[in-house]
Amino acid sequence: VAILRYLCREKQVTDHWYPRDSKLQAKVDEYLEWQHLDTRLNCSTYFLNKFLIPAVTGKPPKPEKVAESLKHMERTLNKIEDVWLAGDKPYLAGEQISIADLLAACEVEQTRK
Repeated sequence: VAILRYLCREKQVTDHWYPRDSKLQAKVDEYLEWQHLDTRLNCSTYFLNKFLIPAVTGKPPKPEKVAESLKHMERTLNKIEDVWLAGDKPYLAGEQISIADLLAACEVEQTRK
């Protein structure tokens, strides 16, 4: 998150990625702060339990761990749809794509194999 903010501020990046307007930037920042303990936590925990730990240990995934982490991840995905994309918003922080969408896509896509 820090490096993306830095690059957007210091380089000539199109404004929609991290808006200079304080109110628009605050919407992006709101998601970026929330995602650490929700999207990232719950999607990566599912990824770890379902794919990474079994790949490293050579043992099958533990069904109870996968089920529990899946439940948390589904709750997160529902929040994304019901809160962040409410009202048919095309992007998490408004009407244009931003770094919030990039980070969310990275977290969600890792859960697919």
